Amino acid sequence: MKNYHTTVYQILFLISLIMFGCSTDEEAFREIDIEQQQSISFDDLFDKLDRIPNMIVSNNESLKDALKDSRPGDLIILAPGIYDLPVSVGVNNLSLFGAGKIIIKNPKDSEGSIFSNSNVQNLNLHNVKLENYSDSPEIKQLQFDTRRNKRFISYTKEILAGDIAHYTFSVRLGNKDYDYVNIHRLIKESSNTLGEVFMVHGANQNFTDIFLRAGASIPSETTSLPIFLAKSDVDVWGIDMAWTRVPEKTTDLSFMKDWGIKRDVQHLNKAMKIARIISGITKQGFGKMNLMGFSYGSAVLYGAAGYETTINSARRNIKGVIPVDQPIKYSEEYAASRETSCVRGAEAANAIEDGTYFRALGLSPLAQLAINDPNGVSPAIPSFTNLQFILFVGANTYALGPSSTPTWHFVAGVYNGPIPVDLNFTEKERWLNLLADFDSGPYMPFQILVDMFECECGEKATFIDQNLEDINLPILNVSAHGGSGESTFLTPTLTSSSEIENLMIEFFPDNPELDFGHADLFMADNANSVFWDPLRIWIQSH
Repeated sequence: MKNYHTTVYQILFLISLIMFGCSTDEEAFREIDIEQQQSISFDDLFDKLDRIPNMIVSNNESLKDALKDSRPGDLIILAPGIYDLPVSVGVNNLSLFGAGKIIIKNPKDSEGSIFSNSNVQNLNLHNVKLENYSDSPEIKQLQFDTRRNKRFISYTKEILAGDIAHYTFSVRLGNKDYDYVNIHRLIKESSNTLGEVFMVHGANQNFTDIFLRAGASIPSETTSLPIFLAKSDVDVWGIDMAWTRVPEKTTDLSFMKDWGIKRDVQHLNKAMKIARIISGITKQGFGKMNLMGFSYGSAVLYGAAGYETTINSARRNIKGVIPVDQPIKYSEEYAASRETSCVRGAEAANAIEDGTYFRALGLSPLAQLAINDPNGVSPAIPSFTNLQFILFVGANTYALGPSSTPTWHFVAGVYNGPIPVDLNFTEKERWLNLLADFDSGPYMPFQILVDMFECECGEKATFIDQNLEDINLPILNVSAHGGSGESTFLTPTLTSSSEIENLMIEFFPDNPELDFGHADLFMADNANSVFWDPLRIWIQSH
């Protein structure tokens, strides 16, 4: 159980490249009493952190992994403590950034060099004290690059549902235009945290759209998954991908031509590192996190988890994965869906070749009409009223074009004839508000769709699935029977995971067209009992 100190966001940092003798991690590491920890302010972190760390080592992690994988120029973060370990630095320009009071103490009787050989240059330290090591002109205080130290643009805090703090960090992750993301955190600061999750949103939406508000005028623990989890002492994190932040008035979108899943995975990797740092300096630990991806976010999830199988453990961020209602591979039972993905992938690739680099849904104005003039004639389908069309989009999505399954829909409908007159699990006002209030993702890159559909098609290896079989993490696979349903069951079995649990929300076994839909998972009146609470239990046990 982790103690949260509301003296808020005091920041400590340290890092070390340490090599072991014969002692174990537990024997070598000693925590420092909280009251003795020396820290810098949270704002100082924003001023000084001029790059994303390469590795974060928690107290209970093997430091050997970090040492074996250190490379010239690496920045490593280490949790506060005293390390009675023989340390040997073998690469140039290593930077050790202290996360609190850290002492690296040579347990040998005589002073020795911290460098493995005389050719190693420039060990840069910040908040790090070396004991019983010989002095060297190559040991220096870490200098911060004032030209690059504005990665953190801003952060805000608001209180939701009485006692839930919602932080939003605006962060620059690269040097190109629109290399910005938002990182969200929801936490109940007055109590202890039990478990953590990092969420990736779906297509043409951001964290607030589908997770935090999901069409609710005032988010609460009954309408908002992040607030529900935070109320149950889960530390909730999430991201707004860079493409959600491209201004709607932008006219030249050629920069978006190559924005695909790989780029989003790279941004997610950096965002999770920042989240782990903030978690650590606020006394929640620097450990790895569970990763949840909804819809398109599941493709990012599998791509990220697969990528991490190719790097050293100390560079990884993920400890468990929760794909939500999206397959990336289809079984023979869903051969038609696979073929549809092949066609859709080719269409998206052709759009890029023709100079169209984004997909826009354009549903917000139509949803506004359904709210303000429900009985008026729909400009989309004149035989429908404005309200009928938006309900049809939600409940009969499969009838409007190719879909993952034959009855795939966003929200389950109530029918009096072929056109839905209401929604079954979600209040129709929330569905209308969700579409009307979409303020993100006006320009979702087509390259993302190419990557996803090519992966689902299966005719060639993609970044998403190239390391799928090497993923060896606990998996909670969530689906909605009226969404992607059982089509999601295959993908987890293609990994090396020995712990796979399927959670499919189902009320009408013989009628998926009437059953729980893709967006019902976050908007339905009973979502908190049928999905959110089982999710909480899984997170807090992993």
